[in-house]
Amino acid sequence: MLQSGDGQPIPPGGRQPLSRDEILRVAARIFRDNGYRATNLQKVADHFGVKRPAIYYWFPSKADILVEIHRRFLAELHGQLNTVMASDSPADDKMVSILTGQVGLFAGSIAELAVFIGNEVELPAEARAEAQFAKRQYQQALEQIYRHGVEEGAFADLDPHLAVSALLGMTNWMYRWYRENGRHSADDVSAVIAHLARQGYAARPAPATATGESTDDNPRTARSSA
Repeated sequence: MLQSGDGQPIPPGGRQPLSRDEILRVAARIFRDNGYRATNLQKVADHFGVKRPAIYYWFPSKADILVEIHRRFLAELHGQLNTVMASDSPADDKMVSILTGQVGLFAGSIAELAVFIGNEVELPAEARAEAQFAKRQYQQALEQIYRHGVEEGAFADLDPHLAVSALLGMTNWMYRWYRENGRHSADDVSAVIAHLARQGYAARPAPATATGESTDDNPRTARSSA
């Protein structure tokens, strides 16, 4: 196969070189829309108007694509986590930073999130064990943050595993209801999730400051009063 100057394969007909990132992006969308098992690499190749060998150059099989999607997602999540854990922030700020960081990542990668959440079982055995181990480490780190929050008096004294699982459920299921071009931005989602994580959904009057100003951080009322 012909190659460009930087070594990338040039598809027949002189089209622009394929990139690893673009193949992953398109394949994730096809996996989400058609189902992983119902998708073969020919469907991915058809999207680009090339033959399968152009895809094989980057990924020998669709399983390799699935593995890469999982590894990239986990690397991003752990990178965010490591940055937060290295800070001296209180547990409350750490937890919110993690949740809003997830929203930012997921909002721009909804198809990849759907594959990450829904297709772990399809991973080859070794890659599946690797992904499950990384997910356990991630959850355990958040549970430790929750314990510190309880000790600091910032969090309710709940079972850390249940509490963290519930918090992660708010972000992990974004692929079912978030629309990348919808009327709500990632910032809107982050504000609501942070509010629910910190205060729940029950309406409470915001306490006043010494100057008589409200400290309400409800994302809806804050916008309406601006």
